[in-house]
Parts: sequence; C-alpha cells; structure tokens
Amino acid sequence: DLADASLALWRGEVDRAAVLVRRVESTPAGGLAEVIGERWVVRSAVDLARDDRAAALASARQGLVECAEGDAIAHWRLVLAWWRAAAGVDAVAGSAEAPMDPPPDPVACVGAEQAALAATVVAMRERSSLSWAAAVSAWAEVPAPLEALRCRLAASAEARDLHELD
Repeated sequence: DLADASLALWRGEVDRAAVLVRRVESTPAGGLAEVIGERWVVRSAVDLARDDRAAALASARQGLVECAEGDAIAHWRLVLAWWRAAAGVDAVAGSAEAPMDPPPDPVACVGAEQAALAATVVAMRERSSLSWAAAVSAWAEVPAPLEALRCRLAASAEARDLHELD
C-alpha cells in the first residue's frame, strides 16, 4: 500500500495516497519497525502534495522521533522529507511550532545507502539533470530500484518531461 501511495502521488491522486497511508496505519503491519519510517515519509509527501508545508514538516519530525535510531534508511528518507518540507521554510516560519534545526549534512555519512541519500539531497538542492542522474546512479549501486525510480520521477517532474513520467 505504501508503494501504491507513492505511485498515486506521482499520478496526482493525493486523496487516494492519503487513504492508502491511513490503511497501513490501521493495520498491525503499520507498527512494524521497518514500516513506521516509510509510513511517515509517505505521509509527509501527502501533506506536501496538499501544499501544507507545516504538516509535512511535522510528519517528517514525528517520523524522525519514532524511528530515528532504529532504521537508518528510514531515518535518511525522513531527512529528505524534512528537506522537501523545509524548502519553503519561510512559509512555515510563522507557525506556532519552532523550526527544527537542519538535519546533519548527509554527505558526512558513509555507506552506499547514505551516499545515495546524500546524492538525492544534493539533487534536491541543485535541481539539475546531472545531479538527479548522479542520485539515480547512486541508488542503482545500492541496489534500490524503487529509490532510483523516485529520483527518475523527480528529475522528470523537474524537467516537465511528460513522456518520461508516463
């Protein structure tokens, strides 16, 4: 359901994605350590798709609290969610909740997964086709085809390449 929710978001089916996330949350599997972080990542993406940066930031924060130490991949995916939500930090600066300090620089991390996440953060910052290609390549080294696909989709969306998105 979480993979379906991610795909629904790419298709612009935000309400369907939200329903799928809620469905996962309501099942026993939703409480598994390996599911909790991804659940918060997708929830943050749904909030962001609804243009609610404050909620997206809160979802990423909550996910970091719940799984920060237990699942390294989920932790860094939540760091990415935090960066996505914080990209418009001026829009949430006036919120009642104090802004969270930026997460650590992912480039300082080691390992294939962390290197791929770091490349994705760089791509999000630079928003260039070369940086997205580097992120796709880094995920291919893990190997993590779903993450590579997410980067390809982000690059295609950035370039407004409808053919590639299809």
